[in-house]
Amino acid sequence: MPKFKLRHVLVCEEVRREVSGKDMLLGVFEDTIVVQSMPAVIDRLFFRIAIDCDPSYNDDYSFSVVSPDKQELIEGSGKALAPPEGNKNRLFGFAMRNFPAQLEGEYEIRFALNTKPKKIWSFTVRLPGNSLEQERLARAAF
Repeated sequence: MPKFKLRHVLVCEEVRREVSGKDMLLGVFEDTIVVQSMPAVIDRLFFRIAIDCDPSYNDDYSFSVVSPDKQELIEGSGKALAPPEGNKNRLFGFAMRNFPAQLEGEYEIRFALNTKPKKIWSFTVRLPGNSLEQERLARAAF
């Protein structure tokens, strides 16, 4: 089982590739997503995982997001592509439309190389905790 070092996990609403080759991340969440009501459907979420691993590794990876009640909401797998010459950093991106946030609580992001995914990160989905958050969500709704 190949080992890897987690560099970062980002959860956002969208990623756009610029002509220059840079990625523009839009609607980046910290570790909490506040929704107006439960259950909620989040229009779109993008999960970006960066790891360091042996540059020669080009075998299987797997990914999943698990709800607070341990239901697998999204899963993906495939072959890891070799990084650019001299770079150990690998990026993996997973997008989901209509993300079903049925429960408040912690959602686990799981990832693995050549084995069953394990928790590498998590985020919380919750209702507004104060009037400022309620107002912010009301202004953002269209």
